[in-house]
Amino acid sequence: MVNWKRNLAILWAGQFLSIMGFQFGLPFAPYYIQELGVTDPVALKMWVALFAASAPLAFAVFSPIWGALADRFGRKPMLIRAYFGGALVLSLMGVVDHAESLIALRILQGALTGTITATQTMVSVGTPRHRTGFALGTLSAAVFSGTMAGAATGGIIAEAFGYRMAFLLSGSILQPSSIVRFVHALRHHDLLKRRRRHRTHFLGRRFGAPKRRSHDAH
Repeated sequence: MVNWKRNLAILWAGQFLSIMGFQFGLPFAPYYIQELGVTDPVALKMWVALFAASAPLAFAVFSPIWGALADRFGRKPMLIRAYFGGALVLSLMGVVDHAESLIALRILQGALTGTITATQTMVSVGTPRHRTGFALGTLSAAVFSGTMAGAATGGIIAEAFGYRMAFLLSGSILQPSSIVRFVHALRHHDLLKRRRRHRTHFLGRRFGAPKRRSHDAH
């Protein structure tokens, strides 16, 4: 069985960096939209509303699809997809020139991400039942800590270097968590393969190879 404490620690760190990355630039989207050329107050309200609503709408549509794929191909690929998808989309948000492109990427963010749900699933299935409450509570601490750290640090960066830089760094923060999660998944996969080979070898030595039946020639 996978060491649930080590699994929780890795997922906690990844979730903290993920939420920190999302909160690094997204709270300043109204100001960023103004930098993209939307200065009319009425139009600005519309674009801010579209920005706020587009990701949850896409997430609601694609969540059942990703859930079905997780049942078929496993939970780890879905978690890695969410991390890498978030890193890519947030980085691209920092290089757009029009509000329409920003909204399109926001929709793509809702379609590709979903790190909280994927991480909670990984924690719940990899933790002993009598420690599930503690593990999920600890993971929630990562979410709120990442929100606090991302908003505070992102505000400092936005004030010093501009809102575009805050969005660019958002994706950079998600990249380390994506790589760590990917490497952890590969190591876990290799460990399971070695355990299967060892178990097969052990059973073969203990019980021996099945004897072939000899057929008398007629």
